Amino acid sequence: MHRLRSTEATGGPEALPLLTRGWGERIAWFGGRAVTTQHYLHHVRDAMHALPEAPAVLNLCEDRYRFLVGLGAALARGIPTLLPPNPLEATLAEVQRAWPDSAVLSDASLTGALLPPEPLRGMPPPAMPLIRGDTLAAVLFTSGSTGSSQ
Repeated sequence: MHRLRSTEATGGPEALPLLTRGWGERIAWFGGRAVTTQHYLHHVRDAMHALPEAPAVLNLCEDRYRFLVGLGAALARGIPTLLPPNPLEATLAEVQRAWPDSAVLSDASLTGALLPPEPLRGMPPPAMPLIRGDTLAAVLFTSGSTGSSQ
């Protein structure tokens, strides 16, 4: 098994790796093909660099794999993912008022970063992002009993 490399710059002694699976292990399906740990980390790296500077990411991806890549990219950047209770325009506006200047991820915005898994022969393995233990990973909003997201 190939050992994953770590980046010291993104974590400290209390940091955890984004993934703990083996290097070539299949972890998902995308575009009708198996996605390995190596493919996923390449996708996370590309999405991470495509994210604008923002205090949080509003992940509206409907495709499960794109959602997973967006979540991984936000974690690798150390910013929380905002998860609204529904995709209604009024709800999204409310979440964006609570978290101004948040980036919005959608299936379309990740298309360029998510090429179908192709053989990665000759490509160096990406460094494993380390997630600090004090990182706020996600903010889940509920509909709330008052009708407003909380």
